[in-house]
Amino acid sequence: MGNSSITAGCRGSNKRSDVAPSHAEEGSNQRSNQVSDEAAQTTFKWRIDNFPSLLDRGNGWTISRMFEISGLRWYLRLNPRDTKSGDEEEHVSIVLALSVASVRPNRVVEATFRFRIYDQLYGKHHQQQPVSHVFEIASRCCRTPCIVPLAALKDKSSGFLVNNTCVFGVELIKVVAAKANHKSEVLKINSVCNAPQVYTWNIEDFFALKSPSYSPEFELCGHKWFITINPSDENGTYISLFLTMKVPDTLHRNSANLVQFSICIKKLETGDNNGEKGKGQCEFSKNYPTWGFRRFKTLEDFKDPSIGYLVKTKCCIEAQVAVIGTSKMD
Repeated sequence: MGNSSITAGCRGSNKRSDVAPSHAEEGSNQRSNQVSDEAAQTTFKWRIDNFPSLLDRGNGWTISRMFEISGLRWYLRLNPRDTKSGDEEEHVSIVLALSVASVRPNRVVEATFRFRIYDQLYGKHHQQQPVSHVFEIASRCCRTPCIVPLAALKDKSSGFLVNNTCVFGVELIKVVAAKANHKSEVLKINSVCNAPQVYTWNIEDFFALKSPSYSPEFELCGHKWFITINPSDENGTYISLFLTMKVPDTLHRNSANLVQFSICIKKLETGDNNGEKGKGQCEFSKNYPTWGFRRFKTLEDFKDPSIGYLVKTKCCIEAQVAVIGTSKMD
């Protein structure tokens, strides 16, 4: 029902969006003779004859034949009646995909390309701005489709639909294959220490603190910790509070503990710790043993006698810790 500048024809389908060419088609001997000619191409054109018949088939993706550019096999996916979230207007969407046969576990393909819808009357083609995408096993399709309103495509003055024929295309501007450099993590949520445990640090003379100052070492949930306080930042505006895990030498550098924690400054006269808290759920490891809050509270609020955080020279900091998981980086 159509043809292209590289392949002998195009294959129509109204199957769902997860449809992709099979391994057998990608590696067929029938196409191996064209590799030397295709390798020099940078643009693929896909002409679809009797396009209104494709519209009659409704919302669904049609897959082009395979084409080769820069030594890699690609294909286009087209949906003539696509809809965007919250928008009832129908659009024509085109997506570029890298074939399974061209994907390698240890390689990524960085490509810059642009889609075209060809004006067959005046040569004023609808050309998208260049798009960049990293193609890999987990992401073989570009996430930025070319979208044009269906009404605009059907408008006779646009030149996009002439004699029931449309011509779509993609130009690959730059294609670079590079070695993949991926990291992966396995995070296991468990009940190492689900119930929060509490430590209270009573500071007798806030004004005698240096920046930074450290609490005594304490143990919660089977780990040793300490609190760091900066009583004033460089602008004299905020108090900073941080929680540090003393990571044992036995912990592998690729391992970590997922910790749910909170830090607060208690109101001394009432003992209230339900006010403003700094809360986090972070992974503590050898590389990142410290998490906290650079702008925890303004000095103005902290020193306000009507609030009760600071009574004469005394204040009290409370930390709650629960270890809720472990992780390992591969």
